[in-house]
Amino acid sequence: TYNLGIKDKYQELLRKVMVQYKAKTDKYESKYHTLQADSQKYKAYYISHQRRLKQTLAARGPTTIAAPASTATASPPVVEADSASASKDT
Repeated sequence: TYNLGIKDKYQELLRKVMVQYKAKTDKYESKYHTLQADSQKYKAYYISHQRRLKQTLAARGPTTIAAPASTATASPPVVEADSASASKDT
């Protein structure tokens, strides 16, 4: 009868541990599924945002984007060349 008492206590302890383990794994599994759903939501948002951005840029056309960039890069070297030659002459 002594061994039966120990066996019963061991089984009860094991059952408690397994219940706690199951509760924790369920909690983490729930968190995992929540994070996975959030990830899918943000991925869909990112894709739609990229699509809208491409459409907006396509609607503007390439000349409106390229013209200011080429003007901005063309004028500073001229200014730098003038200031460099002026400092060499003096």
